[in-house]
Amino acid sequence: EENRHKMDPAEVLERELRARELFNSGVNVGTSSSHRRRKSSGEDETDVTDDENGIRRSATTTTTVDVGTNSKSKKPLTRRLFLRGENTYTGEQKTRKRRGRFMRAVQIGFGADNGDDDEEEEDVKFAFKIFFGLFLLLISVLLRSNANDSYRWLELEKKAEKERFSSLRAEGAVKELEKNMNEFIETSLREAKKESAGEIRCPPKRKCPPKPTCEEEEGEEGSRRRRRNLLSSGEDGDDYQSSSSSSKAADDPFLDDLIPKRGKHDFKIFVYDLKPEFNADLARDQPRCRTDQYGTEIRFHENLLHHSVLTNDPEEAEFFFVPIYGECYLFRETQNSGTNNAMKVTNLWYRDALKTIQTEYPYWNRTDGRDHVWSFPGARGPHIFRDWKKLIKKSIFLTPEGDRSFGEQFNTWKDIVIPGLEPDSEFIDGKLRKQSSLKKDIFAFFRGTILNKAGILAYSRGIRPKMEAAFKKHKDVIFTEEIPSCDRDCYRKELRKSTFCLCPRGWSPWTLRAYQALMVGCIPVIIADEIEFPYENSFDWRQVSIKIPEKRHLETIDILRSVPDDVVERKRKAMAKFWPSVAWKKPAADDDAFHLVMKELERKKRGFKSSTFTFWK
Repeated sequence: EENRHKMDPAEVLERELRARELFNSGVNVGTSSSHRRRKSSGEDETDVTDDENGIRRSATTTTTVDVGTNSKSKKPLTRRLFLRGENTYTGEQKTRKRRGRFMRAVQIGFGADNGDDDEEEEDVKFAFKIFFGLFLLLISVLLRSNANDSYRWLELEKKAEKERFSSLRAEGAVKELEKNMNEFIETSLREAKKESAGEIRCPPKRKCPPKPTCEEEEGEEGSRRRRRNLLSSGEDGDDYQSSSSSSKAADDPFLDDLIPKRGKHDFKIFVYDLKPEFNADLARDQPRCRTDQYGTEIRFHENLLHHSVLTNDPEEAEFFFVPIYGECYLFRETQNSGTNNAMKVTNLWYRDALKTIQTEYPYWNRTDGRDHVWSFPGARGPHIFRDWKKLIKKSIFLTPEGDRSFGEQFNTWKDIVIPGLEPDSEFIDGKLRKQSSLKKDIFAFFRGTILNKAGILAYSRGIRPKMEAAFKKHKDVIFTEEIPSCDRDCYRKELRKSTFCLCPRGWSPWTLRAYQALMVGCIPVIIADEIEFPYENSFDWRQVSIKIPEKRHLETIDILRSVPDDVVERKRKAMAKFWPSVAWKKPAADDDAFHLVMKELERKKRGFKSSTFTFWK
């Protein structure tokens, strides 16, 4: 204490600061009067002791140096002591150091700290471990998500398989009925021949061929073959077959009877007057909704408002149309708030429209909505209205999604399959058909999505990637993704130059590509097992298309090369008469899709609408 008073105050202060720095760095200097001496070449000696009163002292013999640093290695004293195996940190200090190391690793990972000391290498390694672990975690989450997606589609496949099994049992009953009908037809023909004494009579309202003849073919198979030659193109079921005896069917005078009938409609439909927020405002604010393939919800409504079936008196109406643009609304909300929230908002929006119909009009409640018509033009069908099963399940749905594998989403007995909207005038006005200068030098054509990132394993049930790989060896076949070098005009010309247009299923069986092919004169090749096309009640789609089972998708090119030229020509002539039936023209014409959909709706007309109620007066 006496020596301390004799020392220069500046030196005392310097020594105290040094001692405090050494203490804060975690060096255990001891509590007794032990003496520690540190020597190294070129380094001054510094003694650190405790006097008899417990006060820490340090004495420097020559030049003053920082006791916490080795002047040669420039490493902190705590670092050197740690390498010797000495415990230099308390528990709290270790925790702080780990936290600091983690934050430093994060900073290095994001490039916010370039570190220039000797610990940089270890910090970089630590940062690499952290970010590599995060990368592995992200990969595992993505794989799990894809696995869940695959599991969901496998469940749908199982459900579809059960429904197909049920349909097979129903098919047995249909065949039995067909057998009885064949016997009835044969008996009626024999009696008619006896009565006419050899005179040949043409069917009512049909034009007779130049020299009509009747050939009697005995047995059930002969009767079935005779009707097939008259009403079909030569295919039998999913497996393509043909017969040379039908090569002149293109000139058959009965071909006109195969095309769906047009004309006046014997029913009336009332359109609800909903607020503009459900229709007009959306069509004005979202121009895309008019030109999208789901734009039939707008096109159908606008055509209906100018058609003779419209009535302003709901008491004389057989049907009630709900003018609500659901796909357009969902598209807008998805852009504004994301998919999940958009679906919730869209559901509430639908419920609001339904509440208006139920509370302001009496017509929904008298039939529980059975005579009400809703338009669901998207691939998800009525599922954009989450509560549809609970609230509008009995109504009639207009949808392009004729998918029998999804059960309740589409009911072939009450719903109507409609063509998707192709707004391009080059297609719907028939301009491409008139370009005879385009030589058909492409045998089979497909250009579109092959791998969908949202479901690599589930999309198209894996059919499209396998077809792409298998068809590369064919020089006259195009099967690729969309490419920048081929714009819209290029795509139209490729369709026109193709003999067959391949239409493999995507997320679901239906595709706009089939209707585009009909409009340009390219034979659609359908590779989708559960699909139902528009107007199947009145038109035989085998006349204008070929259908191949999904399990035989890799044989597609071989099957198509076996099709005789005369069959190809016959299908082209049939397409030339039929294609306007799938085009949504503007304004509507007598032979377009709108009028054919009206004919299908007319089939749903009921004379008795209250059969589902427990009682009636």
